[in-house]
Amino acid sequence: MSKIVRIGDKYYDFETKNESFLLTAKELKTLGIKNWYICLEVKYPQLGVQDLDPWSDKLTPEEIGKILIEAKDNIWYFLREIATIPAKGAPSPFSPYLTRASHAAIWCFAHNIDFRLTQPRQTHKTTFVTLLIEHAFLFDLHNVNIPYVHIRDGRAQDNAGVLRDYITEGLPKYMNPWIHDKRLPGLKSVRYDQHKTQIKIISSADSPEKAMDKLRGETLYVGFLDEWEYVTYMDSMLAGAAPAFRSARNIAKQTGQRTCIMYASTPGNLDTPEGKVAQRIIDNTPPFSEKFYDLTEQEIENMMSAQVDPNDPDKKQVTAVYIEYDWKQLR
Repeated sequence: MSKIVRIGDKYYDFETKNESFLLTAKELKTLGIKNWYICLEVKYPQLGVQDLDPWSDKLTPEEIGKILIEAKDNIWYFLREIATIPAKGAPSPFSPYLTRASHAAIWCFAHNIDFRLTQPRQTHKTTFVTLLIEHAFLFDLHNVNIPYVHIRDGRAQDNAGVLRDYITEGLPKYMNPWIHDKRLPGLKSVRYDQHKTQIKIISSADSPEKAMDKLRGETLYVGFLDEWEYVTYMDSMLAGAAPAFRSARNIAKQTGQRTCIMYASTPGNLDTPEGKVAQRIIDNTPPFSEKFYDLTEQEIENMMSAQVDPNDPDKKQVTAVYIEYDWKQLR
């Protein structure tokens, strides 16, 4: 049974079966974060979804509907209680393992803040970005392309394949948009036809001019730039995409649309041109702070819209942050 606790005007489940969420919450509490429990949120406790097994084959249509409502509006619940990760060699998919780094990424996603995430290898950075893309792909986006950027086409297609597997093997059948299709979509055309949303494969360019055109012409709400610190002419690619980023953010603000461009990478090599470009971008990106968790919704809105404290001239508009954690901070 769940243990729902009301704090202020929100509700939280302190008996979730995903122990990594409880552990991360306790870590944040130890660090002095006042809102350390945000990853335990239940948005609609009256629906009773916290006491339903989303994987049960005995769910009624009404219960499935309740789960879908909570999952759509609560990314924490979706990742904590529903999403699983298929893995080769594992007997069954396993639940996401939350850390402070993935917690930061999820918080940014929930608040439509772009992020550049740097973590050591094998610490699940791509896993959690894929899970966030999964949620946006299924619940948030319509009539758009989601760019998947990597050094090479093949690697971007591999990431698209991971997304497809997460949906078909890591979610209950009632969340699979291709459940009645005779075949799965190809890796070059992972598409949700009902929502007219598709993954667009993009690789490095061999000149600044070609890089400028890689993301140009799109309205870029959500995207995944993997190992971006190694992609050639990344500064040119982002310069060409800047109008599309601004357009999407303006539309999203007016319509309540999801927007979050997600960059994930292992630390770049400063001895290479790509590494030097990445470092310049990082130096110009405000660092993420876990103190953000204690901001009110109005304070977050002010931070993102540049309505800052006139008594603090160093405060600037924040639409993207740089997130970095090392091995010791990730258990």
